[in-house]
Amino acid sequence: MTELQKPKSKDEFRLLLLAKIHSRNYPSTVGAQKSAAQEAHVSPSALGLMCRGDFPRAPVDDSPRTKEKRDNGAIFSLTRVCDTFGLDLETCLQLFGLPFERHVVEKSRQRRNKIAMLDVDGVAMLQQEVQMLGPIPIHLAVSLIGQFWTNKQN
Repeated sequence: MTELQKPKSKDEFRLLLLAKIHSRNYPSTVGAQKSAAQEAHVSPSALGLMCRGDFPRAPVDDSPRTKEKRDNGAIFSLTRVCDTFGLDLETCLQLFGLPFERHVVEKSRQRRNKIAMLDVDGVAMLQQEVQMLGPIPIHLAVSLIGQFWTNKQN
């Protein structure tokens, strides 16, 4: 097992991340950062902020709830990026001034490992949508399936 890398500063984190993305030789069709974001299961904008050294964004307002939501989102993204690219999570959380919230980290890892499967009910729902709306774009079909799957889980 390879040892996790522990960057000593935000700038070193940024440079390590860029080097790791570059070393993976992602296809240039959509861009290396977007491909890396897809592999890590984070938004391309969150990965872009990390690569520019602007992570995490400042909260929109100073309310405790807003700061908590921002921190939890940042912990989710940072957990997935660290796990994907072999960086030490606790070190990175400290670098960015984020708390180590074990339940948030575990939740992030669980969601990443949870694979959504299209079943007969999902296909029937899509067929019904196409009958009502006519042909639909693929990106809308994927969105509908995601919504259906989320509603089915709840």
